[in-house]
Formats: sequence, structure tokens, C-alpha cells
Amino acid sequence: MAGPPPVNCPISQAFHEWEDRLRPKEKTGEFYESVSKAYKEGFTLGAGKSIEGWADGLRQYLDEHRERSRTFHLCKKIHPFVNTLVMWMESFVNIGQAASWGAAGVAFVAVRIVLKQAEHYYETFDKLVDIMQDIEVALVRNASYTLWYPTNKSIHSLLVQDYVGILTFWHRVDSTLRRKTMRILASGLVKSIAAEWKDFSEALHRRSGRIGSLAQNSIDEANFEKNVRKWIRGTEDCSKFDLQNDLQELQGCAGTCSWIFDDPNFKRWYESKEKATVWYTAPPGSGKTTLSVTVARHLAAEDNKVIYFRYRYDDITTSKPMSALRSIIFHLWTIREESGAKIPRGVAEMYQTEVKRHHEYLSDEDKDAAVKLVELFLTQTPKVHIIVDGLDECLDPGSAVKLFQRLINFEGYGSTKWFFTGRKDPEILREVATLGVLEIPHRIGNATKDIRTYLKLRWNEIRLKLCSDCIERVISASGGNFLYSKLMIGILCDDENRGCSGEIHDELARLPEGMGGCYVRCLERIARMNRSDRELARRVFVFMVRAIQTLTVNQLLNALAIMTDPCYDDHQRDRVPKIERIKSVCGSLIELNGPKHARDGNHQITFFHKSFPDFLKENPAIFGINRDDLRCFFVDRKLGNLEFGQHCLKYLNFQRYQHRIDDLDRILDEDEEHAFLKYAASYWLEHLQHVDHSQSLFEDVKAFARSPSFWVYLAVRAKVRPHTFVGYKPMDSGGFRVGKGQGELSADEHISDLLPQWVDAYEPEGRRILQTLHSYTCEWHEVLLSRPEAWSHCILDHAGRELLPGVKPWVNKKVRWLVVPLPDGSSMPALTDVFFYKSELRVRVTYQAEGVDHWLEVSAKSGKSRKLGTPHGGLSTLGQPEKLLRPSRESRASDSCRDRSTWLIDLKDLAVRWGKHTDELNEPDDAKPLGSEWRMVIEPSSTQPCRSAVGLRLTCVKVDDSQITEKESIHEPKSGSNSSHDGSETDSGFSDTDSNFSETDSDLSAADSGHGEDEVQVCDSDCLVIRRNWSLPLIFSWTGAPGSKSLASCAFHPNGRMVVWLESPEQLRILDFVSGEMKTQRIEPHDDSKKSATLVVRDLHFSPCGDYIHLLAVLADEVEDYRHMGSKYDIFLSTFAFGDVGGEVLRPCEREHRVEHIGEAVSKLRPPYVVSHCDASHFYLCLPPFHHQPKLLRFAVGNHATASDTGAGFHGAETLAHPIFFPNSTPSRRPRILYRRAASREYDELVLALDALRPLSQHGGAASPPMVVRYKIGRQDGWRAWNPDEDKEGVHLKQEERTWEMLRGAFIAVDQSYKVVVRPRLNYTRKAYLSCH
Repeated sequence: MAGPPPVNCPISQAFHEWEDRLRPKEKTGEFYESVSKAYKEGFTLGAGKSIEGWADGLRQYLDEHRERSRTFHLCKKIHPFVNTLVMWMESFVNIGQAASWGAAGVAFVAVRIVLKQAEHYYETFDKLVDIMQDIEVALVRNASYTLWYPTNKSIHSLLVQDYVGILTFWHRVDSTLRRKTMRILASGLVKSIAAEWKDFSEALHRRSGRIGSLAQNSIDEANFEKNVRKWIRGTEDCSKFDLQNDLQELQGCAGTCSWIFDDPNFKRWYESKEKATVWYTAPPGSGKTTLSVTVARHLAAEDNKVIYFRYRYDDITTSKPMSALRSIIFHLWTIREESGAKIPRGVAEMYQTEVKRHHEYLSDEDKDAAVKLVELFLTQTPKVHIIVDGLDECLDPGSAVKLFQRLINFEGYGSTKWFFTGRKDPEILREVATLGVLEIPHRIGNATKDIRTYLKLRWNEIRLKLCSDCIERVISASGGNFLYSKLMIGILCDDENRGCSGEIHDELARLPEGMGGCYVRCLERIARMNRSDRELARRVFVFMVRAIQTLTVNQLLNALAIMTDPCYDDHQRDRVPKIERIKSVCGSLIELNGPKHARDGNHQITFFHKSFPDFLKENPAIFGINRDDLRCFFVDRKLGNLEFGQHCLKYLNFQRYQHRIDDLDRILDEDEEHAFLKYAASYWLEHLQHVDHSQSLFEDVKAFARSPSFWVYLAVRAKVRPHTFVGYKPMDSGGFRVGKGQGELSADEHISDLLPQWVDAYEPEGRRILQTLHSYTCEWHEVLLSRPEAWSHCILDHAGRELLPGVKPWVNKKVRWLVVPLPDGSSMPALTDVFFYKSELRVRVTYQAEGVDHWLEVSAKSGKSRKLGTPHGGLSTLGQPEKLLRPSRESRASDSCRDRSTWLIDLKDLAVRWGKHTDELNEPDDAKPLGSEWRMVIEPSSTQPCRSAVGLRLTCVKVDDSQITEKESIHEPKSGSNSSHDGSETDSGFSDTDSNFSETDSDLSAADSGHGEDEVQVCDSDCLVIRRNWSLPLIFSWTGAPGSKSLASCAFHPNGRMVVWLESPEQLRILDFVSGEMKTQRIEPHDDSKKSATLVVRDLHFSPCGDYIHLLAVLADEVEDYRHMGSKYDIFLSTFAFGDVGGEVLRPCEREHRVEHIGEAVSKLRPPYVVSHCDASHFYLCLPPFHHQPKLLRFAVGNHATASDTGAGFHGAETLAHPIFFPNSTPSRRPRILYRRAASREYDELVLALDALRPLSQHGGAASPPMVVRYKIGRQDGWRAWNPDEDKEGVHLKQEERTWEMLRGAFIAVDQSYKVVVRPRLNYTRKAYLSCH
């Protein structure tokens, strides 16, 4: 009636199935006739007109009906259902199922007919509307499944059943409404329809569950297969494994190689019903690749399953032994998919096993696993031909043949035919001889016949210059070698030769022997050119042979324009050669490769065959060449790298790079003018790394390092080779892994060199330069990696700027860095105070010299220092966190300052010993917890004028044991090396090693996120040490909340008479130094600030007048949405009036400030968790992470906290309008901040004070002296209101996740390995050589 059911459309199939199920007597009546008519009419209309036309008809009926019926509001409820029907039908059209045009009418007409029958029965109509809403839900769900799984047959079948059921339901409802008895008993209509719908609804729900399960399985299966493919691919570019790409790139030559199909051994191989292997070997240039392509296409034309792979010497991916196996696996997988089969179960099981063993990728060392994978696929592949071309171009041909030997001998269910080609390499021949395979010998006659066929295709071009006799003589001399014929005819057809001149006949009379002789003849041809062309060819050969990465035409042309003469100090446009000239000089020895649509300048320039660069790398004496005009074309490894490296250095040192460049991205995007910049910045180090260096070369490198252009190079390298600035962490296996996580470098992490590794051999300047740059990259690697455009914020200290003056044009004038200068021979430096004296910033430090403690004050402005003498009463022991005197437990707080019975506390292990006057000591009665140490984490010196009062807080934390052992002391410079550029003078004894690693080794676990130490564990003990005016210290200790990290500091009153601190959120302890009285004051913080959290920080600051105290509460918990990346910080700031009034010491006086922020994950934090500062007008808070771009907030307090500051959302909080950057070592250096508001100046000043890096052992010196960083903050535009939408997430959470591809950079080819020299963070004298893939 309506024709056969259209394919692929579920609703069309449903209509025909419903029709087929009807009994003859049911194929009558209005319902059947109307929907059938609608189905047929739909095919005569367009898709849009059909669907919308039927929908408009239904809408018109509803509009007319509601005007004359009490079901008005019910009709309004149906309109969404009509819109859903439209969307549902369009879902079929959107995936190309045009049959739905006819099916559209069925749905709309069926609904209209049923509603028309029920329009006089309100309750029935109401029930039908409810049912339509249920059906609407099902249709929306099914529309999604139709779009997402159009080819899933199981889902398709269930959808058809759904639509058959719905259509059947409407038909039965129509029949029910037409029964006269039901019309009379209207109440029975609803019950009957409801019962009918219940059955259909339950069936719909059952099918919905089945469809959902199938969909989930489909998703899981697709994701699973995607992950398996990723595992097999490893870190390689999968496009290199594509069969079609290979065969399209390697165009065969029509009519050549047809002799292979008549070869007896080939026939035996091809006609064999069992597995078989054939091997074709021939000299270089004999057409092996052309032959293999011809065979592959011939087999494919006869409907055979063919897999083709070609090893290529000039491609790092396709030259690896494992790449052939990866390619074969993917092609076998494709063959299975084409037959409808799924991934073999054994492959899935192998993947799951490897993942459980944390083997994320199939590495090049997993050869056994790769062979097993091929076997699993071959087991279920009936018949396949596998062609492997160019075994000799494999990096390790012997290893490759051994892999294939196992596969050749593998007994599968089908027949596998192997076809190999390669040179007569002794290693290959030795391995092949053990296989017992069929061999097709190379016959000169066959090759000569192919050469003639090939030349006939170019006959019209060649015959203008050579006669047939000349061509035949070349062919005869070639010995069946394509390359020989091509090159010699190219020489004879040189543009200078026209017709068969006497010169051509002279050349023919002395045709060379073999490819070596042919190449010599090519060089002789070039040697006869003028001096300029000879030099051009020589330099082209040097650059192309020694290029670490294949050059583009523009890169080569820019390199050739470099003039080494000192009088040429910039790019010479008029000296850039034309590519046509290079082609003319080098002839057919070079060729351009690249997409057809790309400009010539972006094409890669390569040698025409692997054998020619191999020839140029040889010693010319091997070929009996004694002529200097020929020997100059050969490229010695060291001399070639030296020449290329010096050209790169000269290019980077051009005048156009000697000034600040603010549009670096635009310059890097220029293909012609600055084409060589990326290559020079990326690879000049590698070229000069292993040459025979000299004082002259060092002077060139030193001049470059001291010039402004060096910082242009650094900026370029940060963009094109970001992996330069990541940490490389040693592994137990002896290799290294690259750290992808953000954060501070750990003690044993290494960082890459920015200069050749031999520079430190030229003392003292070379060593000082190398050490300064090493310290620079260690301190700023995170900014250089994450925000390379902001690298000018990465500053050198004064000594560094003097050593490397070229940085001055790049210096950010709003940032200054002072490394505190210490006297020679000093050790154990510690920052004790940083403060403003009038408008001058001053820093106080303690240090030891010849066993005596000293106290030094330094001006941050001038760098001048003055000694304050030797500290009295053991003050230095508080500044240097080594030992503390603790009052006896038997003494009261009021007398402890005068009690001479003391405890001696060793802060390295918190061992406590008792004695009198420190002269009689017993054995320790306490010790640190296992695997822990006590560390001084806060040393606040508030704004009080009395600077002799010091409060310390100790906390027990878990640390990396390997960092506090004596063994690691070699990481430290020796005592006395306290400047920013003086390093250890002793040899570490660490031998240079070569270590390889791949991406498999580069992945970090959650705990190893790049921080300076292993993940900090929960603190379980707190200890507050208070000392004033040379008195003995007071120590108060308590245990923190289980399972949380906490920090509670003390605050000294400006009058110096009392100190306050918090032991709990609701208890403030107040100690009066004069009376010795201690009080406890209960406080009532905000309810939310009392809740438990993973991190709890309580910080106190008095106002300068002492009348107010500011209480900061920071609570942080992990956030599920961010997993291990971040934690939610709730920040509360309350201000209380301070003073005893009616027995109440604290009285709330301001609205509480509150801010929410997603910041650094608590699991990654170590004390101090936050850093704060308070002045008369504002409270300043710095949130982690401190190692990169911290979040700095300020809250107006006192008279500055106006009503406008308490607006909803940010409660008076402000944050910096422009980012600032902290040094990488900030978290390890007990950071503290100051802020100075300058009323009469354009800028305020933010100060970051950092302590010395702690020693790694008892006898180790500090890794770096204390330092101070000063930032200018605009007084008018430096701050902006806190914006919850913009500021809620920390910057580190917004950054793109670091991947191996991102870290290697876009310039280095995906399949190109690179090498770096790395040095440990804390001992630049050690180094390791890494080869990274």
C-alpha cells in the first residue's frame, strides 16, 4: 500500500511494522485511513514543509478547539508537546533519514484524530494530555539517541519498538473512544485508557532502560577503544602510521617494476595458501621503494588486504623498529573494523593489565608486548599481505629483523604474507639468513629496463639536450641504479649545455663508477663554478647535513645571509639568496617537500636521497679525494656543528635584537624576515655543546650573555621550547622524568642550562655567569613556563645585573630585588626583621662567622650595611632556628624570665635536655615523631616600636627524609659562598651521565606535583615561643585538631607590654610581661568561621595605635569539582576594640569581611599557609600558591572601612589590578610582606621578604642568602574591587593543563628528539645529559 519500509528511519519502519500487525478488519476507519494518507503525502513534500505543515495543522485544531471548549487550559499544555514532535521528527532529517518526511504526518495526524474523539469528554481529554506529556519525555530521550547513535542496530531496533507501541496505543484509544457503550459510560473511558496506557508505559520504561544500557556500553566501548589506541600509539604521531598517506606520497612510476610479477619466487609467495615471506635486496638507489609501492598497489587492486610500511632515515618516528609494529597493529585493527569485528579480547586484557601496572603508554622498549599484540590481531585475520620497505633505513635494523622473525614464524589461523626490501646490509643479511625466506635477487637487467621506462616518461624534456645514444650510454654505466642515471643525466642536461656538444661527449667518455663516483662527479661539477657559487653550495651542505631539525627554505635562506665578518652586525636583506640560485647550484641533489598549497618558503628542503648526506659525512680520503676544492664540501661533525652554531650565535646577536621587543609574537610569526630566529634560539646550544671550544669561542658566548639580545633569546626560548624551564626529577631507575605539575622545584630536581655546558670551565667569569643564570631559572622557571609574555617581571639582583648588563633594557622598573650581602666566610644566615625606617626599607639578619654570632642591618635602597654588634642573651638563637632556651616546667610564667633553670631545645629534632645555667645537661626526655622535624614557620614582628620582642611558632611537619641527610650536603655551596653568584669551589665528584626518558617517564602522581618537598602531612603539635628584652623564652604548646593543618600566630601590643595569641577559635590568650598574668578572653567569631576544616589559620594583628585588634580566620577544604587541583578558602576578617572595659577586653566594632576563593590545594601546602600584614588603613593578605602568581587581597579597616566597603559580594575586599610574580623558592623561605602607602608619590610599595634557604644537613651552608623583593603598586590604579566571577578561581586553576605536547613546544617536530643539559637546583656544578623523545 504505502510501499516497502524505507531503510534507516525508525518511525517509517515502525509504521510498516504496525501496519503488518493489523488484522484485515482493523485496516478500516478514519484513524487508519488518515495516517496512511498522511504517510503517502509526506513523500511528495519537502522536509521542512512536510513537518511544519503537519504541525501547523495540529496547532490550528487546538486553537479552534480551545475557543469553544472548557478544555482551554489543557490545549495550552499540548503546545509544548507539538513542539517536541517537530524536534523529534527533525532529528531524523538532521542525520539524513529523508524517509521521516512521510512519517511526519503519521505522528501529527494520529494525535489530532485521538484528541478530536475525546474533545467532548473533559476528564478523558485531561488524561490524554497527561499521557502526551509522558510520551513527550520519551520522544525527547529518543531524539537524543537517534542523533548520538544513528548506526547502532540494537538501539535502532528498540526505538522502532517504542514507536510501534505508541502508534498502537493511539489506534486502540481511537477504537475505545468510538465504542458506543463507552460513550454512554464516560467514566469508564478514563479507566480504560489509563489501564491501556499503563501496559504501554511499563513497556516504554523497560525499553528505555535497555536503550540506556546499550548507549552506556557504546560510550564505554568507544572510550575504551580510544584509550587502547592511545596506549598503542604511545608518544608518536599516529599520522605517520597511515597506509593511505604512505601510498599517496610515494608515487610509483607507470610501467616500471612489472617484471616482479613474473619472478618465480614472487609467484610462489603470492600463490601460496600458507604463510610465506619474500625478501628483495638491492643497492641504494635501485628502486626498492618504487618496487614495494608497485607491489602494494597491485595487491590492493586485486582486492587483497594490504598493509604497507616504510622505514625512513630522515623521520624520527618511522625510523624506529617499533613503529612498523605500531603501524601494522593499527592497520590490522582497521581491517577488523571493516568486517564488523571488535577489538580482540586478548588485546583488551593486555591493555587492562598494563594500565594496572601504571604503564600508560606502550614504550619503544616494550617490544615483546608489541609482537604479542600483532599476533593477537593476526590470529583473527584470515589473510593479509604485509609489506615492509627500507629495513636498512631503520635506526636498528638488526633489532627490527629479530622482531619480524618472531612474527614470520607465528602460526595463526589465517595466512600472513610478508614482503621485505632493504640494502645488502651485513647485519640485515646475517639475520635474514636465519629465516629461510624466499629471496628475489636484484638483477641489473630488470633495473635497467625500469630506468629506460622511467626516462621515456621524461623523453620530451631530455631529448632537447641529449641524443638517444648519450642516454643509452648513461643507462649502461648506471649498473641498474636509478639515482646514478638521474644524477648523471641532470649533470649532462645542465642549462649551460645545449645539444650534444663536445663537452658532453667528454663527460660521457669518463662516466664515474658507482654512486660514490657519481657523487664525486656532482661535487666536481660544483667545483667548476665561480667562487661565490662554490661557497654557497658548501654552506648549504653544512647547514643541511648538521641541521638538528629539517630546515625550511626560509630558514635556510636566512642562515645563508648571515655574514660572519664583524663589520656585518645585522640582517642583510640584499644578501638573502634566491631559492632558484640554490636549485641551480645544487641541482638534483636537493628537493623541496611540503603541501602543494604552501608557499615555497615554508617547504622543507631536503637531500634527494639518504645516501648523499651519508656520503658527505665520510672522510674524503676513503674515496681517494685529495683535492682541496672537493674536500671542502665534506662535513666534519665537530667543525660542521661549530660553524652552524657560530652562525646561530651571530644571528641571535644581530642589532635588531639588541633592544627591548614588545611584539615578540608578531616577529615569531613572520615567515621570511625572522625565519631563522626560532631555529637559532632552539638549537644553538646543541650545536656548540660538544665542539672543541676555545677562549675565542667563550668570549663570543660571554659577549652574547652580557648583551641585550641574550634576553630576546630567552624570551623566544620560553615560547618555542618551554620544556627548558620545567624540572627534571631523577628516578630510582637512573633516568629522569619531566615535572608537569606547577610549583617549587624540589631539592633534587634539575633545570636546563641556557648556555653551553663547558662555559664554567672558563673561570672565574664563565662559572659566575653560569651560576647566575642557573639561579635565575630556578627562581623564575614557573613564570617563564606559565606566563612567558610576563618574563620581564623575572628580575636579577644587583650583582646579577652588573654581571649581565644586557638585561637592563628589559628590567621591569616596578620591581627591585636585593640579595642581602654577607661578609666572606659567613654561614647560617637568617632574616630576623624587615621594616621601614622613615621612608627607607631596612633588613636585619644574623649570621655566624668563626663561631661567633653577628647581627647586620642592610639598607634595601643603597645596599649598604652596618654591623650591630654581637647579639646578647642568645638573641641570635631565635634568629637562627637552631636552639632555644626553654624555662623549666616547674617554674611559673611570672618567674620564668628570672629562672635560671632551663631546658635546652634542639630545633633540629626538638630534643629537650634539662640543666642549670646550661652547664649540667641530662639525656633527652623527648624526641621528634618518627620521620618529622620541628620547624620555625612564623616569626612575626608587628608594627610595634619595641623590636626586641620576638614570637616564634613551631610546628611538627612531615618532611622528605632524603633532604635532611648528610649524604645530600653536596648540593650546597661550601661555607662562605654567600653572594648570589659565588658557588662551590670543590668538585662534586658527580660524573656526567647520559639519561634517556620518554613521556612514559614524565607523568607525575598526585603527590609529586612539583613542590619543593613531598606532600606535607597533617600537623599534630603546635608550640609557641615568646621572648622579650633578652629574657629567657616562654614556650606554650598544644595539640591541634586531628586530621587538619593549623596555624595560629601571636601579636605583640605596640606598647611592648603584652602579647596575645589564639589557641582555639573562641579563646584569646593574653600574657602581660610585667605582671606575668595570663588571661583568657572568649570571642564570638562568625558562625561559619568556627566550622572544622582541613586547614585552619588564625592570625592576629594590632592596629598601630593598639586600640584595635584584627582577627583573620582562613578555613580551607578540598573541593570535589577541583579534585586535587584546588581547595575552597573561606576568609573572615573581624575587628575588635582592645582594652579592659568592664572586664571585657575585646568588643566587636566593625562588620565582618568575608571572601571565598578557590586556591592551591591544601594537600600541597606547607607552612606558612598564608602571609599577612596590617597597617593603619588596611589589612593585607597573600594567599597561596606563593611560587608563581599569588592572590593578594586587602581589606579596609578602621576609619577607612566605609559603608560602601560592605557591599554584597566582596565586603570591602580589593585585589591587585595587575599581577605580580613571586620567586619560585618563596614557599621555602618563610615569606613575609610589608606594605607602605606613600601619600605624596605615584606608587605605593609592596615588600616581599624571604629568608635564606635552609641547609640540607647539619653542616650544610645556606643555598641562598636572605633577599627582599620590592614591587611598585599604583596608588590610583593598583587595586580594584574584588570580583567574585573573575577572582573566585586562582590563576593556576585557569591555566591549561600541562601536557607533554605543550611542554615540548610547537616548534620542535612531534617526532623529533631533543637534548638538554640539566643541573640540580641546589648544586649547579653537577650536570647530566638528557636525550628526550
